[in-house]
Parts: sequence; structure tokens; C-alpha cells
Amino acid sequence: MLKMLAFGGAAALASTAKAQTATNEATLQRIRRTGELRVSILAGEAPFYIKNLAAGTWEGAGMLMAEDIAKVLDVRLTILEGNTSSSIADVQTDKADLAFPFNQSPQRALAVRFTDPIYTQGIVYVSGTNVTGATWDDLNKPEIKIATVIGGLADTLCRRYSPNAQTTAYKTRDDAIVAAQAGRADAFVVAMMQGMGVRAKFPALSRITLLEQPRLNLESCMAIPRDADYEWRDFLNAWIKSARGSRQTTEWILQGFEKIGLERKDIPDDVQAQL
Repeated sequence: MLKMLAFGGAAALASTAKAQTATNEATLQRIRRTGELRVSILAGEAPFYIKNLAAGTWEGAGMLMAEDIAKVLDVRLTILEGNTSSSIADVQTDKADLAFPFNQSPQRALAVRFTDPIYTQGIVYVSGTNVTGATWDDLNKPEIKIATVIGGLADTLCRRYSPNAQTTAYKTRDDAIVAAQAGRADAFVVAMMQGMGVRAKFPALSRITLLEQPRLNLESCMAIPRDADYEWRDFLNAWIKSARGSRQTTEWILQGFEKIGLERKDIPDDVQAQL
């Protein structure tokens, strides 16, 4: 009887130890063991993730980056479809090994850890031909009507740097775009990548202007689990440094824009320089 209890206790301890080993397994070690890299994507966010409806697959700059990381690691790529909220949750709950691109914020840093920046982007406004100027002060006039999105960084910045303008925050990006198209707003102020997507899809908003004085540089990074080992973050940072140093990330982003019909000549030089 005592032997049985002793054996049962030993088995339980072994099982617990095995579970703890699996739980404490380093991220990069797990990826190599399973042969699988799990990436949670921001579905539909051009130029990073664009759905090829005919093939039923995802394309774009983010997919090219994820595929290259998987190729370097010699593992298969598994895609989880998410958004800005669910992708952070996927990383936080260990359903995904990484998700990108994300701007860093103190709130997000409580849930995930961030790599070095993949790229930097400024704030732009997209408009028709009725607005001129390239500075925040050019928008800082009582007669200028600005559209932003509720809770977005661009809304905060407009109220800080162009307080005299008539800024209206809309519930969704689509609502802000409709307001700009309908003439209820003179300009839609938004992060550069999103602005380029708007420029590609809505010909009436054909002008895109990078706002200066100050020019803001927002860093977009990869989100990884907070308890991920340093080996995983160091590997990704090395990959980012190599890809950015060779301007390969710029090439992938430009290819992503081409997928949505935006030619390279349509992208202002000062915008391309930030990629």
C-alpha cells in the first residue's frame, strides 16, 4: 500500500514537473520543437494584410515579413486572423508568438512586450484639393474642419497642435472618410499607413500631406508575450535590424501598397523616407 502511494506520488510529481517544463519552455525553443510560428494578423489592415478573395489567402507587407521570419527559422507559418484588440489578446494568452504592427503604449505594455521598431510613421492628412499647407499651424484655423476617429492618437494631436480648428471625432474610420468625402470635413487626419490606404481606395481624397512642425515619428513594433525569453526578442530585433538596414522592409511595404493599387510614384518622397 505504501509502495502504491509512493509510486502514485512520484507519478504525480513527474506529471507536475513535465507540465511546468512545458509551461516554462522558451518561446524560440517551442517554435523550433513544434516547427510552427504562430502570427496573429490585423486582418484587412493595408498594406500589411490584404485578403486575396479569389485564392482565399492573405497577402501584403505583413505576410511577406512573417513568411521571411518563418523561412529563416525553417518552420511553417500559422496565421490567426485578428484585429488591434484580439491580436494583443492572442499574444497575451500564448495563442500567438507575435503580432504586428503595433504602436507602443503604456496600456499595451502591461499586456505584451515590444520589439524594436519595424518602421516609423508620421501623421498625415488626406483631403481633396481644397486644403493646402503642410504644418499643424496651417490646419490651426477656425474655418478648417478636421475629421478624426474617437480615441485615436490623431484626435489627441489635432486638439493639441491645431486647437483653433473645428475637429470632429467620428466613431469609426469609415465615418470620418465619409465626412471628408461629403465635404463635412476639409481633411481627415490619421497615421501615415492608414492615410495611404485611404488615398488608394478613395480617389476623391487624392492629396496626402505629411504634417510638419512638429513632424512626429511613431514607432510601429512587433508584440510578443511578456514572459517570452530574451532569445526570442533578440532574434526578432536582429531580424528587424537586418531588414531595415537593407531597406527590405521598405520594399515589402511598397509591394503591399501596390496590392491595393497605389503606385510607388503616388507615394510622396517624404513619406517613403520614413518607411
